[in-house]
Amino acid sequence: TTYADLFPTKVGRMVLDGVVAPDLTPEEINLGQAKGFERATLEWAAYCVEQGDDCPLGDSVEEVMTGLRSFLASVDGSPLPRTGDNAVPRLTEGWASLGIAAAMYDQGAWQTLVDATGVGQPVVDALRAARCEETLGAAGHRQDEAEDGGLDQP
Repeated sequence: TTYADLFPTKVGRMVLDGVVAPDLTPEEINLGQAKGFERATLEWAAYCVEQGDDCPLGDSVEEVMTGLRSFLASVDGSPLPRTGDNAVPRLTEGWASLGIAAAMYDQGAWQTLVDATGVGQPVVDALRAARCEETLGAAGHRQDEAEDGGLDQP
């Protein structure tokens, strides 16, 4: 409202978007933002699951969230070598997290995030590998299928 006080003839109707309560501590602000991102990421995970086979991270919200965490840990330890953006020569956990967070601001970007994990792109191999590490035993077989030696696609 300071602007309205300073320039009353320039303000008719005014909408303040994204106003942060001045009495919140930095910790409270960060916690609120983290909760918002968690909520949006869970909603995106549900959206991804609704896409059926197009979601390489899993078949449930829990699997998608576990797969996303595994993917981020994977690129933290072994960044992907090329992103297609000269400013980002390697896809690290930080860059991947930033890209995921950016998509959470706009539901219109959710399909793009699902597509970024689509067949034929290097990211999908890392995502599927991360998902396999969560579900495969040391012998490379799913825990529940070890006796028949079968390995389903993740």
